[in-house]
Amino acid sequence: MSSTIQIKLAVEGGASKVINVDDDISFAAILDEIENKCGKRYAISCEDEDGEGMEIDDDESLQMFIESNDENCLTLVCKEMVIDEKPLPSSHEEGDKQQSLQSYFKTIGGPQCKDGHTGAIYCCEFSPNGEKLITASRDRTLKVWNTRTGDHLSTLKGHLGFVLSCDYSPCGQYIVSASDDMTCRIWTTHDHKELCILRGHTEKIFSCRYSPDAKYIASASCDQVCRVWNTDTQQTLYALKGHTLSVFDCDFSSDGRQISTASDDKTVRTWDWRNQSETAVFKGHSATVWSTNYSHDDKYLVTASMNHDVILWDVRMTKELHTMKGHTAPVHRAIFATPNYIVSCARDRNIMVWDVQSGSCNRTFNGH
Repeated sequence: MSSTIQIKLAVEGGASKVINVDDDISFAAILDEIENKCGKRYAISCEDEDGEGMEIDDDESLQMFIESNDENCLTLVCKEMVIDEKPLPSSHEEGDKQQSLQSYFKTIGGPQCKDGHTGAIYCCEFSPNGEKLITASRDRTLKVWNTRTGDHLSTLKGHLGFVLSCDYSPCGQYIVSASDDMTCRIWTTHDHKELCILRGHTEKIFSCRYSPDAKYIASASCDQVCRVWNTDTQQTLYALKGHTLSVFDCDFSSDGRQISTASDDKTVRTWDWRNQSETAVFKGHSATVWSTNYSHDDKYLVTASMNHDVILWDVRMTKELHTMKGHTAPVHRAIFATPNYIVSCARDRNIMVWDVQSGSCNRTFNGH
């Protein structure tokens, strides 16, 4: 049952105001409440426990803000929405690769692009040959982009809710997407048409991944289940159950034999999915685990958490090797970019590169 809470609005360049709302209010509804109170729409943020600014841009981040504060009156910072007018670069010369890529990723799909998304982008994936980029958005669509020119190629419409995840099949012929409409959808890449809908989850789906042989898809959901689908029959083969709270991410091992899952219950689990058996539970994070990723040789797992940490694990020993500290906000994703380096991104707007052997940070990118 919901209860009423009081939220103070610290308006940039204006007087503070107060609104009273239900504690289960949605992100869209609170933006409307703020607009009604202040007369215009604002971007909203709050301070985390370390005093760092944390942007609130969806239902999950809003609820985390509400649930993590036990004060009688919470405070939201309301700032003007700023649009970057920087033009999209038409090419990426090798000699200026870093600057071009930085400019490109700031601009692609932005408000100044007539074909861009109209809501937050939750996921992006390169095609196997690197020539295309797929983006999944709060605006309920996926968009396909040319990675060299930045041109918009196609918009994929069909989901009835926010599109939270996407993945290319290893052969590049298909795309799978996951949504809070409780479905996964498979799309063909030659014409960008919807091929089929995968139904079975009973809550929003946060993650979807193709197996290395493209015969299977794994999906992770708030219903606490990771499902494995047969791509030929479009039916659930297995439902992996063991987590006690929402499952936010899943990943196939490089040999396709194992699946790892990350959950709100603060654990990561590995599965012999064909036998529907849990092979290990990794405990070390003190908060929600957002992502999990196998190394190229399947010896390691890297996981990212709400507690700002990235952890490297030895899969066979179920042992924590390095806890990588450096981010100052929840870390949403960490992946093996190469066998020797891990890349992570967080709500502190930084991308950090970590050395696998030492666990030290080699470089930080802060252009966002």
